[in-house]
Amino acid sequence: MKLDDTANHVETLIIGGGIVGAGIFRDLALHGHRVLMVDKYDFCGETSSKSSKMLHGGIRYLENFEFHLVYEALHEKNLWAHLAPHLCRESPFLIPVFKDSLRPLWMIRAGLFLYDLLSGFSNHHHKILGRKETQKILPGLKGQGLKGAGVYYDCIVDDTKLGLEVIYDGLQESNAEALNYVEVTKLITSPGSTIVQATLKDALTNQSKQITANQVIVAVGPFTDIFMNKILGNSWTPCLLPNKGSHLWFKKETLPIQAALVIQEKKGRIIFVIPHNDRVLVGTTEVLAEQPFESLTPSQEEIQYLINLLQDYFPNSNFGPSSQLSSFAGVRPLVRDDASGDLSKTAREHKLYFPMHNLCVIAGGKYTTFRKMAEDVASWAQHRENRPYLAGLTTNSLRQRGTILPWQHNTFNPEILEHIMRNERPRTLEDVLYRRIGAYNADEWNLLFASGPSFSEGQALIRTLIENTKIEDTKSLL
Repeated sequence: MKLDDTANHVETLIIGGGIVGAGIFRDLALHGHRVLMVDKYDFCGETSSKSSKMLHGGIRYLENFEFHLVYEALHEKNLWAHLAPHLCRESPFLIPVFKDSLRPLWMIRAGLFLYDLLSGFSNHHHKILGRKETQKILPGLKGQGLKGAGVYYDCIVDDTKLGLEVIYDGLQESNAEALNYVEVTKLITSPGSTIVQATLKDALTNQSKQITANQVIVAVGPFTDIFMNKILGNSWTPCLLPNKGSHLWFKKETLPIQAALVIQEKKGRIIFVIPHNDRVLVGTTEVLAEQPFESLTPSQEEIQYLINLLQDYFPNSNFGPSSQLSSFAGVRPLVRDDASGDLSKTAREHKLYFPMHNLCVIAGGKYTTFRKMAEDVASWAQHRENRPYLAGLTTNSLRQRGTILPWQHNTFNPEILEHIMRNERPRTLEDVLYRRIGAYNADEWNLLFASGPSFSEGQALIRTLIENTKIEDTKSLL
């Protein structure tokens, strides 16, 4: 759909098409709200595609006594495992414990019991493994000082595709529309007016259009302060402490582990090592993020930090440039907390701001709780329109309609590729490769498709499909 085809007036304009904006969009669409969502880039193209690929309660938040957040996140994790099992699967996570570990085995046991308790015992029950069992599941793990491991259960998720599916689910309602690569360049609210005027600009065609909305919701994650300063100037008080997290992808043969691993770093941080089909994800770091957020990459110091931790846990493995497939870095939109400058202990609760009576800004939170975050904002929008808010509507499994078609393992599937072009709204080559398929380079393409066209042949095919669907590919990075 082109910018020209959008309605001239909507009840709610959502700015930001990451996971939180997607959740709000779907929620309002299911309530019959006339809603338009726009994103300056591709849907879920920034932070929402650069997470640790987990839906989890947040085992480390227990030490900060954030029991409400853990309770909420665990219940949301289990809900999405039910609603989207094709994108989200439960997996065991092992916490090896050594003689010199910061957290001894008894403390791990107590923490995992509390974790299960906060889930309402809907998690698979935790257990404690001995040394030999631990090394069998994690081959190559160092044996010196190893006491055993605690095992708990969280979910591994395709973060990008879950966000896209939430959007596509909302798009099945006739009153809802979403546009990627469309930027809001201006918002105007006249004194005493109940209407907001917004200027939209297509980033690929430079086409512009003015629309009006009864209210506006800003859900742009780490870009919140940047966007609000542009709109409100000095009257906006910065609310975020942007936090950069970096991850590395490794070849599976480098780390042939059978379950996810939780590394307890000596200073208290937790690093995840998570197997995904034919590769393994390692992360994350926590450092202050510097602008521009769109072009962040892991620093050499962050890469070496993660590799050093792996080498400590797996001393006989060879971690070198040839074993690393790719890397990525994203920004967590942590809400500023004057009481603590410790990034690892900054609260992950979300906050709502109302700089104008018809403007809501949501900041903070974590990926796993996006649906609950969306409920807070969608209920505000519904009540402003003098409509009831039905809290249980978004949990109806019949409404999550499975739009995303997972790739058949190791087989190139042209039918699914054509489905993507018709239904998933990619506008550039990178949209298809990075976020719809998940191949950032030739090595990852070859892992996904052991049989089928080469990486260069695949790119040519995708370009042809883009041209056939009359989408201008003006932003390819390849």
